[in-house]
Amino acid sequence: MNGGRGSPDAAYAEAKTSLWWDIENCMVPHGTDPNLIAQNISTALACAGFTGPISISAYGDTVPLSSTILYALSSTGISLHHVPAGIKDASDKKILVDMLFWALDNPPPANILLISGDRDFCNALHKLRMRQYNILLAHAPSVSQALVSAAKTVWHWKSLVIGDPPSYLSSVVKEVKDLGNNNNNNNNNNNNNNNNNNNNNNKVKDDKVRDSSSTRTKKSNKPNNSTSQTYQNNKTQKSSNSVPYKNGKPNLNKPKNFSGPRSYRPSNHNVPPPVPVPVPPARKTAGTGTGAGTVPKQPKPEVQFPISVVLRALSILQKEKITSNEANISDCIRFGEINMPTFNAKSALEMAVQKNLVVKLELESKGKNGNNNKFYVPKNEKMWNCVNVMDIDAKISKTTLNELIRFLSSSEGRGELMASQGRYHAAIILKKSCLKTHTLGDVLQILNNLISVKKWIIPNSSSGWQPLSFNFSSCLKVTN
Repeated sequence: MNGGRGSPDAAYAEAKTSLWWDIENCMVPHGTDPNLIAQNISTALACAGFTGPISISAYGDTVPLSSTILYALSSTGISLHHVPAGIKDASDKKILVDMLFWALDNPPPANILLISGDRDFCNALHKLRMRQYNILLAHAPSVSQALVSAAKTVWHWKSLVIGDPPSYLSSVVKEVKDLGNNNNNNNNNNNNNNNNNNNNNNKVKDDKVRDSSSTRTKKSNKPNNSTSQTYQNNKTQKSSNSVPYKNGKPNLNKPKNFSGPRSYRPSNHNVPPPVPVPVPPARKTAGTGTGAGTVPKQPKPEVQFPISVVLRALSILQKEKITSNEANISDCIRFGEINMPTFNAKSALEMAVQKNLVVKLELESKGKNGNNNKFYVPKNEKMWNCVNVMDIDAKISKTTLNELIRFLSSSEGRGELMASQGRYHAAIILKKSCLKTHTLGDVLQILNNLISVKKWIIPNSSSGWQPLSFNFSSCLKVTN
C-alpha cells in the first residue's frame, strides 16, 4: 500500500471493505439526509480508489434516534445493532468482537473502515494493520492521535458522510495552525517595516524633484518599488499555495487567507461526484385562506420509535413467510437482524394498534390455550401466505438432511444450538449456517420435524427448550 497519498494497490482497491460505525461517537450530522449516507460513503470510497464490495454495520443505542433516521438507515443497506444504554463502552466492545470475527472470516487483502474517535480501538487497529489489513478511519472532531496513526486513509466524519475524498492532513492540523499563526505575525511585522521604508523614500524623492518638471516626468515613468515588491510577495504566496505537498511532505507554511486544511481531491482520476442532498420542490396550491400561490405547512407524520420497530418486524415476517402473532414478532425483534433483546413487543403492539398503524386480526381457529389466535398486520394490508411450521408431513430433501447432519455432527454447531433461547432463535442459527437458501418459515418447519418426528433434537421437558440434548443414533441411521 502507498500510505494513503494516492491510489491503493490493486489487491486492496478491489477487496471487500467492512465499515464499522459507532453512531454514539459519530452521530448523523444535523441537516444530512440519512437516505443518502450509504450511497455517499460508497462515493467517498470510490474517490479514494476502493471499488470492492462494501458492508456497513452501525452500533449504539438507537432509542434516541428518530424513526425517520432508523428507517432510512435500515432501508439503504445499513445493518443496525441496538446496544442498550447504561453499560460502559458496550458499543465499543460489541464492535471490537464483531470486527475481529469478521477479520477471521476475511483474510487480507481486505479493508476495515472504522467510524469513531475512541482510543479503545487503537490496539486492535494497529494489530490488524500489522496483519496486512488496510485500515481506514473516519473520525469526529475529537480523536486520539494514536487512532489516526493506525489508519492509512483518513476522513473527517462530516466529509465522509457527504461523499468527499479523504483528507490526509488530519494528523498535522494543529501543527499547521500553530506555524500559520507564527507566519502571520512575521508577515505583519515585515509589511509594517516595508511601509515605513517606502514612506521615507517617497519623501526624499519629492524634495529632489519639486522644482524640476522634466525630472518629475522621468521619475513617473520608473516602476514603483512598493508595487514591484507587492507583486513579488503575491507571486511567492501563490506558488506556496499551489503545492500542498513538497518532496512527499505537507507544506506547513500557512497562507495569509488560510481557513483550515482542505480535503485533497485527485485531479487526474475519473471519480463519481458526491451525491447532493435533494431539496424537494415546493408545491404551489390555490389559496385556501392563505392566498393563492402560497405553500401551506403540512403536518409531518411522526411514527414513534417502538411502532417503527414493530412495522419493521412485520415486514421481515412477511418476507420470511411466518405468521405475525405476538410471540413471533417478539422473537423477530429479540433474535433477528433488529437485535433488541430487551424490547417490549407487547406494549409496542398495543401502542401501534391504538395509533391505528397496525390492525389486530382474530382468526376463528382455537389455539392451545382456548383463545382465538391473534395476528397483527400493518394498516390496509391483509394477512400474507405463511408456512405451516407444524406440518409434520412436509418432505425434507436429502441434500438438506445431509447439511443438517454435517452441522449437528460438529461441536461448533451443537454449541450454537445449545446456546439458543428458543425455536425461533435456533431456526435463525440453522438458516445462517447450513440452510441459507430457505426462508425462515421453511427452517422452522424443518426444525419442528427434527424435534417431533426424527427426534434428533430433544428440548427439555420442564423449560420447553434449554438444556437441549441430541440423539445421534437417529442421525447415523439416516447416513447409513
